[in-house]
Amino acid sequence: MDVEKLMKMNAMVKELQKHNCASSREDAVRQAEGIYNPSGNVIEEVVDNSSGALVVEQKIEAPAISASAPAQTAAATGGFGALEQRRFEMLLESNNKRYDEKISALTNEIVSLRSQLSSQVDGLKMELRNLIDNKAQKIVHVVEEKQKVLKTEPKEPHPRQGNFTSDDVSIDKFFYFGAGGPKK
Repeated sequence: MDVEKLMKMNAMVKELQKHNCASSREDAVRQAEGIYNPSGNVIEEVVDNSSGALVVEQKIEAPAISASAPAQTAAATGGFGALEQRRFEMLLESNNKRYDEKISALTNEIVSLRSQLSSQVDGLKMELRNLIDNKAQKIVHVVEEKQKVLKTEPKEPHPRQGNFTSDDVSIDKFFYFGAGGPKK
């Protein structure tokens, strides 16, 4: 197996793990092998060693189909065998279904959280209105009490307020005529 093909398989393994198409690295390696497996006598198996690197092992297998049939199948399916193509489609469908289920579950959860939030907001608005109404009633009650406490006392006329007549004040108090007093 050449280095380029090994790099492609390693990238495929990472993508399969990233998109949750494989439960483990070994499973992802097997799936990548199924996709990149040449349909010939020599099957190169990619094995994941303990350090996390991919190692190539070669096995010899008897061909199941004639030599011209794999080339025609590979050309018709774009490099994939019909079985590998179908397996890949099934993996995609299962992942799509899983993601659709997760999305619908999250959508339902969002809807329920929105309804809970709106009911809580409505409850808080009602409490706030009640508090405002109670506060307004208390303020009105306090103002009425203050108004009741303040009693208006009848005012008595006072000379400094201009409530006097000319007979109340003599002219001698306003003008000084010297030691002799006013002339009569």
